[in-house]
Amino acid sequence: MTKKEIIILILIIFLAAILRLVFLGSIPNGLNQDEALSGYEAYSILETGKDQHGNFLPFNFKAYGDFVPPVFFYLTVPSVAIFGLNEFAVRFVSAFFGILTIYFTFRLAQLLFKNNKLALLAAFFIAIVPWHLHLSRIGWPASVLPFFLAAGTYFLIKGLEKKNAWSFIGVFLLALGPLVYPTAKVFVPLLFLALVIIYRKEIKEGFKYSIPAILIFILVASPVYIATLMNPNEIQARFNQISIFNAESPAQAAMYFVSNYLSQLSFDFLFLNGGSYPHQSVPGFGELYLFELPFIIMALYILIRGFRKKSSQLLLIWLILYPVAASLTASDIPHAIRGNVALPAISIISALGAYTIWEKVKGIRFFRLYLVPLYIGFSLVFVSWYMYAYFWQYPRDYAAYFSYGYSEMFDKIEDIEDNYQEIHLSQYVGQPYMMLLFYRQYDPGYWQGARKKTYQHSGDIVVV
Repeated sequence: MTKKEIIILILIIFLAAILRLVFLGSIPNGLNQDEALSGYEAYSILETGKDQHGNFLPFNFKAYGDFVPPVFFYLTVPSVAIFGLNEFAVRFVSAFFGILTIYFTFRLAQLLFKNNKLALLAAFFIAIVPWHLHLSRIGWPASVLPFFLAAGTYFLIKGLEKKNAWSFIGVFLLALGPLVYPTAKVFVPLLFLALVIIYRKEIKEGFKYSIPAILIFILVASPVYIATLMNPNEIQARFNQISIFNAESPAQAAMYFVSNYLSQLSFDFLFLNGGSYPHQSVPGFGELYLFELPFIIMALYILIRGFRKKSSQLLLIWLILYPVAASLTASDIPHAIRGNVALPAISIISALGAYTIWEKVKGIRFFRLYLVPLYIGFSLVFVSWYMYAYFWQYPRDYAAYFSYGYSEMFDKIEDIEDNYQEIHLSQYVGQPYMMLLFYRQYDPGYWQGARKKTYQHSGDIVVV
């Protein structure tokens, strides 16, 4: 890389950091119940080594009748230790790994195309794209999954091409995917199989590294599948409720799958209105910018035409596989969270199209002096419009989706609680008991024992 390219990469990462860290504790406005769970479980692990239920360093965390893979909770422990139990600490994990994702998307694009300019475009696109920015500012397990996919794929391919131990790091990170978020239990094995097929020649040539790498993948990933098989009713409680396999017939389930799959790839989802609920994305905005559409169309043409290339095979297969896991569910489709496995690949695809178009038109004076600046201006309008909507309108208009008001309410309770024997908290909004634990920073050791007692009265939560 040239000095200029290094400076540009640093500036892109700096921009990404600003967009992900500024007002992180207050935008989104409030705290989602799942974020509160992540924070309090990390706090409980930090203080006692046990989760809120008293389980020592659990492999799965119980969450409102479901079970959640463990990686995000343990990643949150250092953040809570440094920043305390608050909104910023929970969301910092997603923001931090979101920033790392930008770097490894750059590295993956650079490795696939041996082109620094294209790789810089990929980093820039994922730094500003609504899909990744939105999820990087919320403390959900799914938010960090793109990091494990981008970094894992990068290190695996690098290790296979160099025939060295980098592949061990790659398979380890990929194998952690199913321990991050449930959709990865479907996507990661399919992606890993695709990588094995695409890079079969390198695997044969680097046999002494390839076999241990495959064994590492199996050893790290297999526990989550074994646990699922041994206790499917608990581990997959949520999936069992929303699965397309609850349909009346296999034919109907197949119809649901096809419909869901197409929804995840639809123009409306990707470029106009985004996810099905406001907590997934800003209403009225797609997961990608509309100005990326010509880039993606151009890139798809290039990838299909050059399908014999490994880079083309990987990106196209990644794009084809991304909707599969989300399509197995029958609720909230299209789903931005379950579909965020697409982010590293789709950013590289968009960059490939943009770079190719520029290479074709830069020699034409009219395009270079007039149309390209006009299109850049057009694109900046879209980006500015989204940033205004996200940082100004979204926290004002959609705070209810992040249970806004709990923090203020508990501050008020602290002022008046000495005047009452009991204060009852309605369970009407979200999971108030978890908000109580989070904002009052209940002693985890006390709570683990207290859970055996009854904390409800007439359907309410007893605060005092």
